[in-house]
Amino acid sequence: MEPVIKMLWDVEPQQMLYVTAAVAVYAAVLSTLNFVREQRKDEIRLKITAKNALLDPPMLLVESIYIVNNSSFEIEITSLGFALNSQDKLFFFPDAEDLHKLPDSIPSKKSRDYLIRVDRIKTLLKSNGINRKISLKPFVTVNSKHFYGKPFLFDPEATV
Repeated sequence: MEPVIKMLWDVEPQQMLYVTAAVAVYAAVLSTLNFVREQRKDEIRLKITAKNALLDPPMLLVESIYIVNNSSFEIEITSLGFALNSQDKLFFFPDAEDLHKLPDSIPSKKSRDYLIRVDRIKTLLKSNGINRKISLKPFVTVNSKHFYGKPFLFDPEATV
């Protein structure tokens, strides 16, 4: 009498092939999702907004570029400014006399507010021949790559 070997599951070989294929597809999908998640960890993710503010004292009107670092690592800002409709850019490299110095770093999951005097923006716009209302888009440069925020309207003729 020959011994009878019982399988744990009573399945046909063809059905076992389907089960194996399903497990292989599931593993491939999971490893792809894990790979994409790991790649996103190394990506720079910034939220950039602009708003006007009045500093009191010394009663100074400024445009604020607010940056939130949603990346999983610290970033270093090399420049910031406003992009015009024509793709020209107004770069600001604040120095010791300004309200903030650059370059500056922002730790992971932290934010920083950079203040730029409105009169400096007006001077730069007027030197480029822009005396009317214009749409400006705030930007930040990190590792030679520009990151942009939502555009807003700015009027160089508005009185302070």
